[in-house]
Amino acid sequence: MRKRWGDGPVVLLAAIAFWLVSNHPSEAGLVGYFKFDGNLQDSSGLGNHGTFYNGSASYVADRNGNSNSAIQFDGTNDYVQIGTAGRANTSFAFGGWIKTSDTHEIDTQRDYGTAGTSGQKYAFGASYMGGGGNPAGAGLSIGTNGISVYEHADSYMPPLAVYNGTVGSDWVHVMVVYDGEKQPAIYLNGQRVHTGLKSPKTPYSPIQVGGGTYGYLNGVMDEVMIFNQPLNSAQVLGLYNGTLSPFNVGITVLNPSFEDPPYPPNYPGYGDIPGWIGGGGVNPTGDDNAPFLNGLTPPDGTHAGFIQCGVGGTGTMSQTVYGLTPGKTYIVEYYQDERGANHAGYAVAGPSVRLGGQTVVPMTELIRTPQFRRVVSRPFTAAGETALLEISNTGIQGDNTLLVDKVSVRQIGYLVFQDSFDLRNNPSTPHIPAGSLNINTNLAFRQAGYYAGTPYIEQAATAPGGTYDSFSQVDFAGGTIAGTNYSAVPDALVLIGGLGYNLTMVSPNQNFNLRGIRIDQMVIEFDVDPYIGGSGEDDWVGIRFGDSEPLQWVLNPGGIGMIFWNNGYFAAWDGGTSVGFGPAFTEAEGFHTIRIEMDMLEFNGSPATIRAYADGSVSPFWSYTRTNGFQDNYITLLGLGVSQNASIGHAFDNLMIYTASIPEPTSGLLLALGGLALASWGFRRRKRNAGC
Repeated sequence: MRKRWGDGPVVLLAAIAFWLVSNHPSEAGLVGYFKFDGNLQDSSGLGNHGTFYNGSASYVADRNGNSNSAIQFDGTNDYVQIGTAGRANTSFAFGGWIKTSDTHEIDTQRDYGTAGTSGQKYAFGASYMGGGGNPAGAGLSIGTNGISVYEHADSYMPPLAVYNGTVGSDWVHVMVVYDGEKQPAIYLNGQRVHTGLKSPKTPYSPIQVGGGTYGYLNGVMDEVMIFNQPLNSAQVLGLYNGTLSPFNVGITVLNPSFEDPPYPPNYPGYGDIPGWIGGGGVNPTGDDNAPFLNGLTPPDGTHAGFIQCGVGGTGTMSQTVYGLTPGKTYIVEYYQDERGANHAGYAVAGPSVRLGGQTVVPMTELIRTPQFRRVVSRPFTAAGETALLEISNTGIQGDNTLLVDKVSVRQIGYLVFQDSFDLRNNPSTPHIPAGSLNINTNLAFRQAGYYAGTPYIEQAATAPGGTYDSFSQVDFAGGTIAGTNYSAVPDALVLIGGLGYNLTMVSPNQNFNLRGIRIDQMVIEFDVDPYIGGSGEDDWVGIRFGDSEPLQWVLNPGGIGMIFWNNGYFAAWDGGTSVGFGPAFTEAEGFHTIRIEMDMLEFNGSPATIRAYADGSVSPFWSYTRTNGFQDNYITLLGLGVSQNASIGHAFDNLMIYTASIPEPTSGLLLALGGLALASWGFRRRKRNAGC
């Protein structure tokens, strides 16, 4: 039986120590950063400093009017040669701020020929690449009339990407991104304006700025950046508007919401997906009534990717994810649905996800639901700075299609507890959710984290009708309960609030307080649907946290209680004292993601600042400081029915508890680990209060 915190601190501390030892900082994706503030120094930290050729460097005012803060090129023969440390091939990005008043020659886009040997004004020279391995140097030519990407090798200098549009003679921000398929895309002022052809060579990032053998820029450049990884559209936009630091661009998932052009040309959307390998395509023209969406609204933008499969077949879309730190913990997050084909029989998809060769979302049966549902993977510990992300669909029944949108990979600290509430359906009826009245069914399949396998205890609105309480179910199959008919809510925990102000409560039977461990921040995250059926907006769904016992009423002393109504409003209490009320999310049917952050040293009564966020917003809808903090952290999930004439249903999904940063055992408890030194873990030295 797995050792738990309540059985002794040594096991948990040892687990955290093992997790900490493997953590070390990653090398940034930035391999060249030239500010041209009166010098040719590389600010990336890799030492790729520049050398000026054919004259002396001339520095002028930048786009903000700062003197000697940009570099002038004469358009005749001068350029800067930069170092090659960290130089990438196949997948990379480069660009910067450019100003020119010259036009350049617009060539026909192609992947062969030598058109780039004349008529070009290279801001980034396409360096000749000889030798084996089929290499080619990538470069960029720019004029007021367009932007082109060229590659250079033996008898080879074609324009693989040609943007034939107005650039103008003022400062512009230009980035070129090569994805994992060796396909360049051109960004102008933060917007993707053109996607080129896939290179038949092995392209390398440029090492010449301001010109190349076959053409030179007559103009000014500033803030030149070169990355040894691709960037997605949001990252390029952040660099353009200055909201993203080039030293920390974050984790790169290309085309995460399937909004990057070009869209597959073949109706109803079959074809290649920019940034991805494989898959079926992208739904056409943002039409939510077109095939595959069939009336669904994507959670981000107007398009969604899809993988269509016959029964027993498997399709996969994949890409390499960049920006990971070896030893750190990550989760994959995305939204999914099944298209719900309008023909005889039931369509059942079988989605699963792998990251770095590890299954992080095991396959379950997916049927059509009215709303795209969020999926949160099991944790993944990075072995390197990149990992292959694979999203698959195995056809289970009928003409099924997996719809995917808003894909991300994000870092968490230490995963304490996670429950997906997913169950496998009966193989003979895969289109019907398992609908288990036993909410402790198959915990090993559903749960992850240190406290995986934690059972729930429950308190019903009415006496159970049999072995298990019928008012709480996992993987809800729908049906009639207490006179009210409900639609299925697959892969979720459903609580039915009984008639006449009756309550259903469940609690994981575990104190998630990590006593004796410095955490700095603990996060409680979950999806909630306040209203899956019934009547009346007085009914609510709620959560209690920070309690010394499970199964606590929302107004009991000890912890914090929060409730959510279907109209999007919330209320919060500290014991019986009201500490918050107002809008939490936009009123809409379906699930909403709630993230509760608890900033505190540890669960020792030190002050705690609580912030709550909804649906990915960066602004909290509620914040509150509790001066006496918390000692314990039992959690209760609640559903209340106020109506006198019908029950009402509420649903929870993707319950997750984790620390947002590296947890630190207190100095006294470190002795239990056999004297392991703080230095061996890379802990920061901190003074501790007496008794901590």
